Formats: sequence, structure tokens, C-alpha cells
Amino acid sequence: MSVAPVTHLQWRHFYEHAGKAQGLPLQESDATKLEDHPVVNVSWLDAQAYVAWLCASTGQVYSLPSEAQWEYAARAGTTTRFWTGNTITTAQANFDDNHDCDINIQRHCTTPVNAFAPNPWGLLDMLGNTWEWCQDVWHDTHLTAYPDGRARSTGADETQRTIRGGSFSTLGGQLDSRFGMKVDASNDCLGFRVARQQPAKKLRHFADLPVDNSKAEPFWPADVF
Repeated sequence: MSVAPVTHLQWRHFYEHAGKAQGLPLQESDATKLEDHPVVNVSWLDAQAYVAWLCASTGQVYSLPSEAQWEYAARAGTTTRFWTGNTITTAQANFDDNHDCDINIQRHCTTPVNAFAPNPWGLLDMLGNTWEWCQDVWHDTHLTAYPDGRARSTGADETQRTIRGGSFSTLGGQLDSRFGMKVDASNDCLGFRVARQQPAKKLRHFADLPVDNSKAEPFWPADVF
């Protein structure tokens, strides 16, 4: 799982090398001052184009995370409602606490992906800042989920895909919600992160592995495992 959502800087690199030729948007908000913010206004289809380019550019197998993978990573070994416990504050994530706290904090915009502390497994912005696309076709129940955690690619409404995590405009009590969005839908609260397939012989519980992104290329998503 990538440490953070795909940023404007990473999206611009993709745009310059492939996205522009495919007619994909650069994003008007993609200014230098926002380079370390998560890219937004990206549809599920746009995210698939990025993933395809990333696979071709690196020789690695990337995809959007399945919802089960996303949930597992977001919980980071915890059993409480959020990885922060059963409550969460705006000192821990970028969300709208207008109705959740006595002191209202509404940032009304994204923040840098490293603005808040990571969860126990080193992942940034798993809650708040931007909603994140998952690979799965939208289902309104987990009852049909695969035991091995792979994405559900058929059934229910195949015109919609799952989004998770909440955004800067989401109330704190809804950060653990899940919704379906049309594959061509986009808005200023919606981004994505990627997952990289590991060779079978290297699979280990990623909570046991050290995080070392010191040698990561600046335009490739850094892995947490």
C-alpha cells in the first residue's frame, strides 16, 4: 500500500508523460504550492489510467487497493472504530468537525499528505483529507466479500465503484462510512492511492517490516511494505 495518496506532483509527472496524450486533465489547482497535496477531481477511470502507466513505467504490478485491503490498512491492527480509538480529532486528520466538537475547525480544503501523524503502520491520510477510490464494484453489504480480500469486480451496480476514508468536508462521525460513485465521477474531495503486488515469496505481514523510502524515486508512490 502506498504511504500516501497520489499527490499533485506525482499526477503532473504522469500527465506530462502520458496523461496529456490521453486527454486527461492536469487539474487547474495543480500549482507548485499544492505539490504535496493529494490530487483531486480524479475519476475512477482516470485513476485506472494512472495505474496502467505506473505499471508500464516501473515494471511492477500496481492497482487501486481492494476495499478489504483498504480497510485492513486503515485499521492498522486496531479493533476500535478508528485507528486513533473510538474517537478522532482534527489534530489527527483533516475533516469538518462542525457538529462534532465545541471548537469548530473547518479547513475547507486539502492539506499536505504529511500534515498529520501516520497510523501505526506508517500510512498517511487514511482518514480525512480526500475520499479514496477502491478497485471494487460498489456493493451495499460486505456479505459477498471474498475471504482472500481481493476486489469484487462483478455484481450489484457495476457502473459504480467504492470510495472510503472521508475528506476535508466530511464530519468526523462519517469518516468510517463507505459509498459508491460512478466510475466517471470526480469532485474536489476525491482522490486515490495505489497498492503494489508483492511476489509471493516475499509476502510477509507488513506490520513486521520496516519502512524505508529513502531510495524511492520522487515520482513513484513510496510503499509502506
